[in-house]
Amino acid sequence: MDSMQRLLAQPSDPDRVLELITDLRPAVSAYSADPETGELPEESDEAELLAMASEMILRAGRGFDDEKLQEWSEWCSTLILDIAQQLDGMELQTVEIEGASLTGPCGDLTPLESKELVTQLNILRELEDSSQEGSGRVVALSTAMHQLFARAAQEVIAR
Repeated sequence: MDSMQRLLAQPSDPDRVLELITDLRPAVSAYSADPETGELPEESDEAELLAMASEMILRAGRGFDDEKLQEWSEWCSTLILDIAQQLDGMELQTVEIEGASLTGPCGDLTPLESKELVTQLNILRELEDSSQEGSGRVVALSTAMHQLFARAAQEVIAR
């Protein structure tokens, strides 16, 4: 079982989620921006995407209290919108194929950015339902977006 599958298997345990995320730090630190200068290891769209994704992992902390966890998750929610916008701007076939179904109510956002924002809003609504069904819907929404981002990332890597 890979890290994402383990993460999705235990979505309600914040300590376990943070443990799995922080275990990825050594693998992603080479892709992050220099903490002092903000410079990337290389200048490209791919490097910028890797740096943004790496930063989410590097800012995670084991043992976050509720306030720190909320602050980190809100920051990640904002950053994933930036990643979506970056992917939309890369003219990826994955995003273009999905594009017709990605339009949302946010006309000034890119299609993938709009889809992510709508998904985040739906997840917040589902989190109000503390039942097992509500948790299942959150996992389903999250998994669907994860799969879309994974297909786009695979296309970026294959370039």
